[in-house]
Amino acid sequence: MRIGKVLLHLEILACLAFAVPTMGADLTDAQLRDGVAKLEALLGKEVPKNARWVQVESQGQRFGIFTREEDVFRTEGNAFLFDEKPGVEARLVVLNSGTLFTAKAESGKALKGARRGEYAATWKDADVSKDVAAAIEWLTKETKKPGVNQAVSSSDPFSGRGRMNQEAGQLLQHRQTALYWSALLVRTGHEAESLALARAAFGNAEEKLRKQLLDGFFDRQAQSAYQEAMSAFAKHHDWAKLSAALTAVVNRFPLGWEQRDAVRVFIHKVDERAKLPAMPPIKASRPLSEKEQAVLIAWLQELDAGKSSDQSRWTLPLPSGEDGPDAQEDKGSQAAFPRNYGIAAVPLLAAILGDETLTFVGLNAFQGQSFGLGGRVHFGGHADAVELLREAYGRLQTPPTRSQLAWDLLQQVLPQDLRSGGSENVADVAPDVLAWYAGFKDATPGEIALAYIEAGEEDEEILAQALTITDPKKLARLENGMLESANIYDTGNLVTFVRKLGPEKAPAFIAKVRLKLEAEINGFRATDQEKQRKQMESGLKRLEKAAKGEQKKPDLKEMLTMLAAYDSKAEDEDQQETREIYASFPVLLIKLPVTERLDMLLPLLPDFKSPQLAEHVLSMAINDENGDENNSRKPQERQALLERTRPHWQRLLNAKEAEDDSYRMLVQLVASLERMVTGKKESRDLYDLSSLGDYGARLLKERASALLSGQEVKPLPSAAAISSDERKKLLDELGRKTVAEIGKELETISVDKLLALNQALQRDAEISDSLKTYIATINEVKVKDLADAAPWQAFRGKTFTKETMLELARQISAQTGGPVTVQLQRSVPILGLKLQVSDSKKSTNKWELQNLQNIASNFGEKLPKLGKRLSMAYFQQQRMNANWHWLDAPMAEPSKETPKATGDDEDAAEEIRSLRENEKDAWGTLSNAAAETRALPLSFVIISAPTAELVKKED
Repeated sequence: MRIGKVLLHLEILACLAFAVPTMGADLTDAQLRDGVAKLEALLGKEVPKNARWVQVESQGQRFGIFTREEDVFRTEGNAFLFDEKPGVEARLVVLNSGTLFTAKAESGKALKGARRGEYAATWKDADVSKDVAAAIEWLTKETKKPGVNQAVSSSDPFSGRGRMNQEAGQLLQHRQTALYWSALLVRTGHEAESLALARAAFGNAEEKLRKQLLDGFFDRQAQSAYQEAMSAFAKHHDWAKLSAALTAVVNRFPLGWEQRDAVRVFIHKVDERAKLPAMPPIKASRPLSEKEQAVLIAWLQELDAGKSSDQSRWTLPLPSGEDGPDAQEDKGSQAAFPRNYGIAAVPLLAAILGDETLTFVGLNAFQGQSFGLGGRVHFGGHADAVELLREAYGRLQTPPTRSQLAWDLLQQVLPQDLRSGGSENVADVAPDVLAWYAGFKDATPGEIALAYIEAGEEDEEILAQALTITDPKKLARLENGMLESANIYDTGNLVTFVRKLGPEKAPAFIAKVRLKLEAEINGFRATDQEKQRKQMESGLKRLEKAAKGEQKKPDLKEMLTMLAAYDSKAEDEDQQETREIYASFPVLLIKLPVTERLDMLLPLLPDFKSPQLAEHVLSMAINDENGDENNSRKPQERQALLERTRPHWQRLLNAKEAEDDSYRMLVQLVASLERMVTGKKESRDLYDLSSLGDYGARLLKERASALLSGQEVKPLPSAAAISSDERKKLLDELGRKTVAEIGKELETISVDKLLALNQALQRDAEISDSLKTYIATINEVKVKDLADAAPWQAFRGKTFTKETMLELARQISAQTGGPVTVQLQRSVPILGLKLQVSDSKKSTNKWELQNLQNIASNFGEKLPKLGKRLSMAYFQQQRMNANWHWLDAPMAEPSKETPKATGDDEDAAEEIRSLRENEKDAWGTLSNAAAETRALPLSFVIISAPTAELVKKED
C-alpha cells in the first residue's frame, strides 16, 4: 500500500511540476528536472539504465512504426536496445510506439519458430545527442505555428477525428513521443538531452494542452504496465497475484488512464475468480447431468491447455475430402467439442451463457511484445456513464469468460437474426437459441442446411449438405432458396445445384433465374445495363453447360492456360471461372516438384495478359512448401535446371518492356532466377531497385541476363553501403550544383549512392533551393498510344506549381479524341517528377473510366448538351488530397455566371454548381501542396473523356 501511495504521489507531483499558471510562461529548469524525474519513475522496469540508443532495421527498413510519413524528427536512431547477446539477439523498445520487441540478429534467412514479438533485425549505435538536437529543431519550428498550442478538443487527439485543429492533434502526438523519449533519456543517463527535449515538447503549450500531453504519457505507461501484469499472469496463472499486480497499476496511475475504471471492474471479477477452485463447477441455467458436466469440463480443459476452438459450422458434417494430413493436424490442435456432438451441443452451450467465470484461455496473446501506445477513444458528452464504462470494458483485453467462449461457438452456427441479438447480456438470448434448436434437433444435415439457405446463408459446405435432400417438397424449397440467392455478379454458386437438377429439370430453373436477373438489371441506370447484361449472359451460359454436364474440372495445364487468358480489364463475367480456378490452383501446383512446375509454367508466362497474376503464379511455382528446396539443391542440379529452362526465361525477359504494372513481375522474375541459380533470396533489395522506376528496371534486366548467361553477378546495390556521414556529404555536394548539373550528376552516380541519396532526401529537412527545384521538376515525359506527343513533351522541365497543373488540366480538356489519362508522379523523389500520358481505354486501371461514367450518370442524357468533355482529377501528397471534376475547361476560381436552370435542367445546373464549388477548394489544396518544400511522394491524376462516349441512350 505504501508503494502505491508513493507512486500515486509521483504522478500527481509530476502534473504539479509541469503546471504553470501564467499562459504561455516557460517552465524553469528546476520544474523540468523535477517533472521529468517523476515521469521517469513512472516508467516500467523493462528498460534498464544501461540501455543504449541505436538504429534498428529489419530487412533493410527502419524498424517499427517509423515510416516515411511519421518519422518527423528525422533521427538516425529509433530505439533503445538492451539485454544484448552480440550476434544473436537483443531486447528493444521502439521510440515512436513504445513497443517492446525481441530482435534476432538478421542472417538473411527467414526467422523460423519466431514467437510473438520476435523479429529478425540488424542494429548499430546511433548518436543520441545529434538525434535529440534534430528533434528539438523540428519541435521548435512546429510549435511556433499558429493554432497548435491550444488544447485539442472533442475527439481522440491521436487520430485526427472530430471538431479540432487536425495539425494540432498530429503535433500533440509527436510532443507525447518526445516526452516519452525524454523520460527514457533520463533513465539511460542523458539528463542534459532529456531536459532540452522536454522543454521543446512543452514549447509554447498552454496549460490545458500540457495536461493533455501528460494524460497521453500516463495513458501510455498505464497500458504498458497493464500489459506487463497480464503477460506475467500468462506464466504464473495465479488470480490473486494478478489482482495485486493490477491494483498496484491502478494506484500508480490515478490520472490520464482512459481505461482505469474498466480495469477496476476487471479487478473485481479477478477477485471473485480467485475465491474459486482451479476448475470451478459449471454454472448452468438448468441442471446438467454428470455426463454433460464432464463434456463441458473436458472442453474447457482442452482450451485452457492451448487447443483452439472450432471455427467451422460444426452443426454440419465436414465436407468429404477433408481427411488428409493437414486436416488431421488441424483436428489434433482443436478441441473435440462441439463437433463430436454436432447440433446436440447447442443446448449445452446455451445452458452456460450465464456463466461469467473467467478462464485461462488465450493468455498467449499477452506474451511477447508489449504495446505502450494504445488508441485513446473519447465519447461525446451525451453518453451515459454506465454505457461509457461498458464500452471501455469491452475494449479491455481480458481472458474470456465461459459465457463468451460458449457464445463464440454458437455464433458459428446460429442464423444471422439470432447472432445479432441486440441484448447486452448473451444469457438473454438463450431461450431463442433453445427454440431454434427445438426445430432442428431431429433434423438431418440436409434439412439443417436447407434452413440455413432459407435464412439467406449459403456456401459450398451448406450446399453440399442441402443437395442430399430427396424429398420433393423440400427440394422445391431448396430451389426457391437458390433462386432467391441468385445475383448478376456471381452465378457460380448455382452451378452445383444446376448440375444436380440435370438436363431435364435445370432449363426451367435457369429460365426462372433469367427472369429474376432481368428484373434486377431494369433497376440499374441505363448507362450500366449493357455491362450487367453481359455479366448475366456469361453466367447463364455457365449454368447451361453445367446442366448438360459439359463443365468439368480442368487439370493443371488447362488451369494455367485459363489463368494466362485472364484479363483484368474485362468487364463481363467470363473471368468468374478463372477467379475460382485461381483459388484451387496452388493446391494442385504444390504437389509437383519445383522443376516440373517451372517446365510447365515458364513457356506460358510471356503470354499472360495480367503481369500481376503472372507474378503471383511464378512466386507460387518457385517456392516449395517448406521454402528451402532451392537452397538444398546442389550446384550441378541448379545448372541442369537452368539449361533446360533458359529459353523460356529468356523469352519471358524479352516479352515486353517493363511498365509500372509489370515492375513487380520483373522483380519476381529476377528473384526467381536468383533463387534457382544461386539458392539466395534477394527480393527485398530487388524491390529497392524497382523503386528507381525505368532506371531500376534496366538494372534488373541486366542482372537477369547475367544470371541466364552464367556470368558472376555482383552483390546487389544497397543504400546501407553508404554511411550516414557520406550521405550527408553527397547531399551537400549535390545541393551546391545548379538544377542542370544535378541532372547530369545523377546520370553517372553509382546505384548505391542513388538509393542512399533518395533515402537521405526524404529524411533531411533542409535542402538547397536548387535541389528543391530539381525534385519539383518534370524530368521525364512518357506518351503512350496517342498520335500527337509534342504538346505533352513540352511539359518536360516545368516545375510543380498550381499554374503548371492548371496548364495540364487545360491541355487534357482540349483533347478532341477519346478518353485520355494524365498521371504526374513523384514516387522516387531524387529523380523528380514523371509525367505519363496514355489512352485511357488501354489502361489497367478500370476505375478511371468507371468513375467518370458514374459522374456522367448524375447528369443523365443531357450531359453532351452541357459540355464536350468531362474531366476528373485526383491529387494526393501525404495527408493532402483532393478529388474533383469539371466540364470542358478547368476553373481555379468560380465563374460569376451560373448555369441557367429551367425545368428539367434544374438538377443538372445544381450539379454544375456543386462541381465548381468543389473545384475551387481542390485547386486551393493543390496550391498549398505546391508550396511544400519537403521531398514528399505525390500523385496527380487526370482523366478526361468526350461526354458523348460517357452517356449511352436507352434502347
